[in-house]
Amino acid sequence: MAKETKETKETTTIVICDNPRCDTVHILLDTDLDAPLGYYLSGSGHFSFGGGPIPELYACSKGCIKPAVLEAFDRNWRNE
Repeated sequence: MAKETKETKETTTIVICDNPRCDTVHILLDTDLDAPLGYYLSGSGHFSFGGGPIPELYACSKGCIKPAVLEAFDRNWRNE
């Protein structure tokens, strides 16, 4: 007798702190209901010589917010 199998697709989300000096990584399966604790930011920011939108970013702690925001500004400036 043959067994029927159902293929299931599982989604994995990787959340990485945007502070370039931090190595915090969270791996979330689609069954995880809660996002990791930390600071999620999105919107726009301005340099002294202009501005524009920055991508969403994640900082795992208060100490990582400033480096993460500065890295997002730098990535935006480099068009990455």
